[in-house]
Amino acid sequence: MGRIRKVNHSERPSINPSPRVMLWRLPRTRGTVFELSMASVPSFEIINNPYYTAKTRGTDRQVVFDQSPPITGYSYAEVVQRLESDYPGKTAVFAKDNPASLSGNMDYLPVGYTHTFLIRDPKQSIYSYYKNVYCTTKYSSLGEHGKHKYCTNSIKMEHLWDLYCYVTNTLQQEAIVIDSDDLVTSPREIIQKYCRKTGLPFHESMLNWKAGNTNHWCPAQLQYPDVSYYQQAIDSTTFLPPEKLPGATSFLDEAIDLPGDFLEIIESNQKFHDMLCTKKL
Repeated sequence: MGRIRKVNHSERPSINPSPRVMLWRLPRTRGTVFELSMASVPSFEIINNPYYTAKTRGTDRQVVFDQSPPITGYSYAEVVQRLESDYPGKTAVFAKDNPASLSGNMDYLPVGYTHTFLIRDPKQSIYSYYKNVYCTTKYSSLGEHGKHKYCTNSIKMEHLWDLYCYVTNTLQQEAIVIDSDDLVTSPREIIQKYCRKTGLPFHESMLNWKAGNTNHWCPAQLQYPDVSYYQQAIDSTTFLPPEKLPGATSFLDEAIDLPGDFLEIIESNQKFHDMLCTKKL
């Protein structure tokens, strides 16, 4: 991995005052559906998983899925530049990512952003992740040990909590928390509250959008080894509660035996989830 240059927030200039919003989430928490809701607004610049792309595909990559060469424009420093760039003609910038992709490098948070956090019951999200990702051939190129280490690290809510504490305590900013179960049961109420808190202008298209709106994804992101598990989100046109999704079943009702370390992660995540729940909209 290339050396990561540290960036001091206090030394970076202020940027365009248009609303800029980061959505931080863990896998299987409906983050992609939320992103596609925001992407329905043509005047929004949407940036999908830039840190994840840096970590897995850029010149600073820490995880190597295959032997393809690193892609340009996605070092960690370039990701910061991308997030802080001016986007003429755009009324807002919205980006989404997993805090685990920061690898604890808080110096690489962009200046000028409102940080928001999407949470979901850990039992639901981890059962979903285990079934749809871990129990498949995805990430098999990492080897059994590498896949296990990568996957279990990606779903630890400790990363989300640490970032929340950094934003509120160190940056002294308000952090906005939304529960994805609230989002799919009361989408208008939650999206309108979210927009008021972040300064994003509300649009009706955020509640009903066109399927397949991933034109803002870069080609490398469409080649992610886990891209197939986004398909239900990519095909979505609105927020639906779980029972109304095509072929819906409760993961907790299925005969899935989680390994002990996944059960331990659920227990650990539950503590952070409950603390963040007290902060939600």
